[in-house]
Amino acid sequence: MAPEGPPVQPPLVTPVGLPLPDVAPVLPGRSVVLRPPRPADVGVVARLGVDPAIERFFGVEGIVRRGLTSHEACAALGRLSDRQDTQGWVIEHRERLVGLARLFAVEPPERRARYAITLLSREWLGRGIGTEATRLALTYAFGVLGLHRVSARVLDFNARALACLRSCGFVEEGREREGVPFEGGWHDLIGMGVLDHEFAAFAAARPECAMLSPLSRVVRAEVVEAAGRREPHRRPEHAPRS
Repeated sequence: MAPEGPPVQPPLVTPVGLPLPDVAPVLPGRSVVLRPPRPADVGVVARLGVDPAIERFFGVEGIVRRGLTSHEACAALGRLSDRQDTQGWVIEHRERLVGLARLFAVEPPERRARYAITLLSREWLGRGIGTEATRLALTYAFGVLGLHRVSARVLDFNARALACLRSCGFVEEGREREGVPFEGGWHDLIGMGVLDHEFAAFAAARPECAMLSPLSRVVRAEVVEAAGRREPHRRPEHAPRS
């Protein structure tokens, strides 16, 4: 009997992750593109402003629909890239900015991160945008960064977010029972999580996810190439900023 070879690594899983790039790469999907923010996005986010129907999903009460100041819009976009442990994107659908997504608290040695996503207007709900964006972000997390797990937290009444995460392979891992006061009652904060091999098996079973594995290889090669170009000019770890 021929000796068994090494186990075949499932698609979308890499045992050796890459360091976090300074800027998250572009992740193109079928109808959604994740890309890093750019200056022109400030005006778009300011005009879209605050939608009470969206903010309610995050437990925010008593707000009215309004635009944002430039400072507020800059702060919202800044959360996508203002920390060394964050990789963030704006979500484009048919060339329109419709939302924000980020992997944060990324810990490469422990191979884990947290995930958050929001659409900026109720008009984009129910179109599968959040699901496709989340699958792209997980493809990057597992296939490029080499993470082992990604987690998220959702309020118990946010049925859309729970359905979105489950449609990307997340499972419920626990609850902080009655941990959030909202609208005169108490609500559970649900912890969701997905592991690299779970997402790989999940995506392999779905024809609509067939492009994710090739995408991870292309993006990984791009990140490696960009890191090689940047390395000779990289500032030493503890060098002071000018």
